[in-house]
Parts: sequence; C-alpha cells; structure tokens
Amino acid sequence: MANASANRATSNYERYWAAPFNQPEHYPLDLAPDPARYWPIGAWIGQLILPTVAERSKVIGAWLEVHHAPDEHRGLVGRKVRLRWENMPGLNAALWGAARSVVFDEEAHKAVATGTALAERVNGLTDVNPLESLAGAHPYDDVTVRLQGQVRVRMEPSDGREPILFVTRMPAEITGRYYALVTFLGPTGQGDGYQVRHYEQASGDFSGPLEVVRLPEVVPDSNGTRNSAAGGIERSPLNAEG
Repeated sequence: MANASANRATSNYERYWAAPFNQPEHYPLDLAPDPARYWPIGAWIGQLILPTVAERSKVIGAWLEVHHAPDEHRGLVGRKVRLRWENMPGLNAALWGAARSVVFDEEAHKAVATGTALAERVNGLTDVNPLESLAGAHPYDDVTVRLQGQVRVRMEPSDGREPILFVTRMPAEITGRYYALVTFLGPTGQGDGYQVRHYEQASGDFSGPLEVVRLPEVVPDSNGTRNSAAGGIERSPLNAEG
C-alpha cells in the first residue's frame, strides 16, 4: 500500500510503520541472540505474506517466510513456503466454511479515508480464507506468527513447487522471535540502551551476564499519545522477578 495520499488521513499504523524498528527487515534472519540466554517463542515462527491474485490457486492458503524452525527443518529458515490447512473433513468444514468474499461498503471506505487501517488488500477478492485474511490484515506483509499444534511438512510436493506446511490450528500472532528472563538495572545514558542482567538457572537468581538491550521510544498515535513507555522500568515492583 502506498503512503497516505492527500485525500486520506494518516493512520496510526502508518505512523508506527515509519519507525524502522517496527519493520521486519530491521531484524536480519542471519543474526540470532545467544541460545543459552534467549529462547524462541515457538518451534515454528514466520512472517505471513499475502499471495498475489495469480498465486492464490497454487498457494491455497498463505505464504510463510520461515524465521525459526525445528532443528530437522532448519534449512527452511529464510525461505518462503506455503502454509495450508491439514486436509481433514471437520477442519475443512470449519475453516474453509469461513471463507468469504470481501467487498468494502461505503462505511468501510469512509473509515479508511479518516485513518482507520482496514484489510484493503483483500478488498474485492472472492473466497478469502482465514489464512489469507490474517496475512492481509495489515497494509504490509508484517504479521508475525507462531504455528500452533501439529505441523506437517511436505518438502517435495507433487506439483514440484515450494514446500508446504500443513497446520490444524490458526497461527497465533506474536510480536517477536525470542524471549529472555532479565532484570532491568537502568538506562546506559547512551541513546535508548538499557542495561539488564540475565537470570542464572544454576543459582536461581539474576546473577547471569550483563547485557545492553535497546528500548526505542514508542511512536505516538494521532492524538500524540504513546501507548507505552520504558522510562523507570527498573523501578517497577515487578522488575525484581524479571
């Protein structure tokens, strides 16, 4: 989607997107934190990509750029694969039965014009399935998800095209790839850096390594309000337990 034009208000989504740290490309896939201190949020993590109109018949779901995978499928990291529902009667009835044609009415167009971010990329499409709906919910392909439940991998599909991941549950939206247990010590005094100390499993306390993490300031919304703030996080009563 192009930047807001003169005849439509800038949405909060577009405001947030302008910050580099809110864009997936800001976090290269070839850089990963220390696996001894950081854990992946899930076995399968990826970025949903809405298929083009011409791709829909071969994808039959949504594209997934794999950001993390189990060890036996680590070679898929960085690749774009097809994400589909497992072919099960009950699942097909529940999920394909939810497919809908999307046509914006006048109210929806007015909402977009006044700065509401809607799923414009699926407007006008027929039989939009739930995976496409989730992938196309944002103006850009930046919806990051964790695959839930059983995941079946078909590396060499009969059509000779990209590998396929089959799932039985709707992917869960997430905001990052890794997590760690740390306690905040305070700002470094240099930019948005904060010094933290990692939890040490052997001793059962926060005596692990020191590290500097970044806590960039949240972009304000159209009312000038920031939805969260990092200032003083080290003084939070919850900080003692990480």
